[in-house]
Amino acid sequence: MVELHPPVVHFAIALPLAGLLFEVLYRLTGREIFSHGAFLNFSLGAVFVWLAWLTGGMAEEAVEEAVEGTPAYGILELHETLGLVVSFLVTALAVFKFLEFKGKRVGVFVIVLGFLTGALLVVQGRLGGKLVYEHGVGVKVMSEEREERYEESGLYFRSFGSRGDGFGG
Repeated sequence: MVELHPPVVHFAIALPLAGLLFEVLYRLTGREIFSHGAFLNFSLGAVFVWLAWLTGGMAEEAVEEAVEGTPAYGILELHETLGLVVSFLVTALAVFKFLEFKGKRVGVFVIVLGFLTGALLVVQGRLGGKLVYEHGVGVKVMSEEREERYEESGLYFRSFGSRGDGFGG
């Protein structure tokens, strides 16, 4: 189940952000279809953030010992903590939209909570990206033989931008 974390995360990020977009459109236009779109995206987003948190916890167990004592360890711990916080916030967004359908007045509170949650989602995703792309956490190491074959093909280079192509490195 550890390998499910990367694909699940894409939905955990995209659905709540789409929900926020629908909520903003609803508040600007008053069209109910956008409110329903927000509720649907927040609700599905809540399912996926909890799946991401669950699969992320499993992934963390697989790599925690290897990164302990490295700079990646602090990032990993913050990534885990933010994952839990974001999971509760996205769930709260779905609950507030549900309460709104039941006649409760939530007003712009959903917008404010949505932007806060969206910002934390972006930070959370950035931390996950740093773990993988800057620290190599959870990445399988290629055998030297396979790496040599890729290097000879001209399609592979050790780090992104290391060929002087203007993309860093």
